[in-house]
Amino acid sequence: FFLTPQSLYVLLVDDRRQHTEFDYWFNIIRILGGNSSILVVLNEKNYKSITNFSLKTYSERYPELNIERRDVDFSVEDGRFEGLSRKIQEMLSNLEHVGDELPAKWILIRTKLEQLKGRNYISVEEYFRICDSHGIKEEDKKLLLSKYLHNLGVLLHFQDDSSLSNTIFLNPQWVVHGIYSILSDKQLEKNNGRFSKTWLFKLWTTKGYSFQEKNLLLNLMRKDNLDLCYQMNFSHKDEYIFPQLLPAEKPDYEWNDKRNLEFRFQYPFMPKGIIPHLIVRLSSFISKNGLDTDLVWQKGVVFIKNDDIRNKKDIDEEDLTKAEVIEGINKDGIRSINIRISGLDQEKKELLAIIRKELFDIHKRFGNILFYQKIPCNCEACLASMNPHFFDYDYEIVRRLQAKVFFVDCGKSFQKVEIPR
Repeated sequence: FFLTPQSLYVLLVDDRRQHTEFDYWFNIIRILGGNSSILVVLNEKNYKSITNFSLKTYSERYPELNIERRDVDFSVEDGRFEGLSRKIQEMLSNLEHVGDELPAKWILIRTKLEQLKGRNYISVEEYFRICDSHGIKEEDKKLLLSKYLHNLGVLLHFQDDSSLSNTIFLNPQWVVHGIYSILSDKQLEKNNGRFSKTWLFKLWTTKGYSFQEKNLLLNLMRKDNLDLCYQMNFSHKDEYIFPQLLPAEKPDYEWNDKRNLEFRFQYPFMPKGIIPHLIVRLSSFISKNGLDTDLVWQKGVVFIKNDDIRNKKDIDEEDLTKAEVIEGINKDGIRSINIRISGLDQEKKELLAIIRKELFDIHKRFGNILFYQKIPCNCEACLASMNPHFFDYDYEIVRRLQAKVFFVDCGKSFQKVEIPR
């Protein structure tokens, strides 16, 4: 949410622990940060590097990123910290957009907005009035400027979100601090991400947030905004869950494995957070595991399409349409989201369509990441196998159907298989 293009990213590495996921951070900056610059800062111990970070290797792997490196030891005063400061200034000065000519009125408006930062946020109407007072009357030009300032990190304006577009967050750090003060709370971690509105507001009160600010931040974190938490459906209290802090272990539950519809999203690079976002966006579909427990965990969730009929008498369990959605990783390190759906044939297709639509929207939020859609082969050999062959949905299935070709060869058994329509 806070990574923007045309920026300088300083990746601070504790070289003593070797826990840094370099490829993950370079990939996520490449996707969300565009052609940005990265300064890798290795906080070493006694002038010794433990990670053996290879600048040459990563520069060749990510040629579109300008990656540089600096070694420091923050426990001593040896002049390297001052050198790091000068390097950051140099890299900032060399960013592509630095020195671009801008309308003089933009500079005046930015100066005015920065003078208001103590207020943390203003309405878009007040922002428009500031633009009007400096001679920018057209709405499209006002929005162009707010988008430019958003990308620079001067402010946050989520123009594409109807519920947030009416607010200009003048102080991005105020938003970040408000959210991460919750996510880093030890009590919330012990509660597996479950919290009440009363507890949340008490915590924010200790950090100086007003009642209006607390409601604004909670709304910002909820479904259809940042998609960080959702309100539990069964609860009569104001109780919420942060999916990022759910238990890691998959819970026990019964599953009807008869005639399941299966589908897979496979990612060359998979950003963290796709499953938590999906859980929040489809929270109204989450199945229950007992009276007061949602069937969710860190890497998965079970959705139910017709939960409204489950309490009626004489309803067969096989008539309930459920989807199990789990993040997985194969032996080659390729990550995927695996979906299997049980229940009535037509409703299985409808539930799959709902899940796919939400995943497409989440992908756009991550910058239209690369992914492949897969479906399993249903030949005799694959049906009997724990590791069936998967067809590329778009290339091998959709294109054949468009060409009125209704059979495809299994890549495992080489049998000719009819494509379901």
